[in-house]
Amino acid sequence: MLADAGASMGDVIKATLFLVDMEDFAACNDVWLETFVDPLPTRSAFAVAALPYGASVEVELWAHKPEVSITDR
Repeated sequence: MLADAGASMGDVIKATLFLVDMEDFAACNDVWLETFVDPLPTRSAFAVAALPYGASVEVELWAHKPEVSITDR
């Protein structure tokens, strides 16, 4: 979906992680550090009772892609 908006993982500014089992946080953190580089996006993590379709982790990403004006070209 990021690509559909002309954005990439480098444009992510905020993420929210929803975890059924907080024991999965360490593994999620490993993936986080492999996926993002400095500056790391802001992140929140929450324990939840359940997720749709039996998922154990859900990630919500917010990205910002500044528009390029004609004078920036």
